[in-house]
Amino acid sequence: MDMVVACYEISCVGPYGSNPSCYCDGAQDFVIVQATDHCPECETSHFDLNLAAMNTITGQQMAGTCGIIETLWRRVSCPFQKTITIRSKSGTSEWWYALHVDDVAGYGAISSVALRQHGSAEFNIVCDKSNGPSFWLCHPPTSPIRAPLDVALVDRAGRILIGENIITDFTGDKSWDFGKNFDGIPTTDVPVASTTTAPNPTFVPTKSPTT
Repeated sequence: MDMVVACYEISCVGPYGSNPSCYCDGAQDFVIVQATDHCPECETSHFDLNLAAMNTITGQQMAGTCGIIETLWRRVSCPFQKTITIRSKSGTSEWWYALHVDDVAGYGAISSVALRQHGSAEFNIVCDKSNGPSFWLCHPPTSPIRAPLDVALVDRAGRILIGENIITDFTGDKSWDFGKNFDGIPTTDVPVASTTTAPNPTFVPTKSPTT
């Protein structure tokens, strides 16, 4: 099961085995998190929760001292209420262009990104993640790329969104409003059992059976 770039509801069930120091006593018994990448040494269904997320389901300050807890998780629609943001990677230019796609609702996962010079018929600038998991590197048929650019996004369900005149220049770390977002997805009906191991002060690994 692919856990990369999607949203999940993580629920606290209780201590794992004989572990009275760990319990569910947060402001609520579940938290919705977005997985954004996958560490190569982790199991397929491994989660790293930040302290804020862990404290939400176990109580303040428990995340730094808690042992293993039992949890349930299920995939849910990413709850972003705003539109998608297209953000140029730092150090980018018309000669080497890369971008981030932020705040993706629905599946939360983008499977492909393509660009075209506005007014062109074909999205002939294909982007991929060949240089790392966090950004999309774009490959124009000729360089330099000319602005403005239209953007086509395809999510993991094959749904397509097209925004016109989105990228207006090649300044690094500049953001543009895509103007729309994907619709929600059906929530997985049956949560999957898992266990959450003790965190260190900066992360909380959450493990569940491989599916």
